Amino acid sequence: MSITFTKIVDGDTFWVDNGTEKGLKIRFIGIDAPESRRMFKREIGYYGKEAKEYLTRLLTNKKVRLVSDVDPLDQYGRTLSYVYLEDGTFVNAELIKNGYAGSIVKRMMKILLYLSNLTNYNIDS
Repeated sequence: MSITFTKIVDGDTFWVDNGTEKGLKIRFIGIDAPESRRMFKREIGYYGKEAKEYLTRLLTNKKVRLVSDVDPLDQYGRTLSYVYLEDGTFVNAELIKNGYAGSIVKRMMKILLYLSNLTNYNIDS
């Protein structure tokens, strides 16, 4: 099922029309784009506005297909999704490929590597 986006929040979050008054807030799975506006304690990130503008150009006048994974929601209640355009373009990958977002998976792999190195040390309590 293809649905229409209604508003871009930043380079990795947007709203879609799901038939409710408010809509549904979508967060891309596996990527992190810089912040495009100052929120809470988060500052505007380098290229945050450009990432938002790129996603806006990518989604304007297009419908998207959302694909869930194991966890349907993040800690903020946003719906987590892999996002595809009707022509099959994998939007999550396009954002990374074009430099507007980073891969969370790559960061997680680096953390796992560091953690695996810690298992070489035995800490007696």
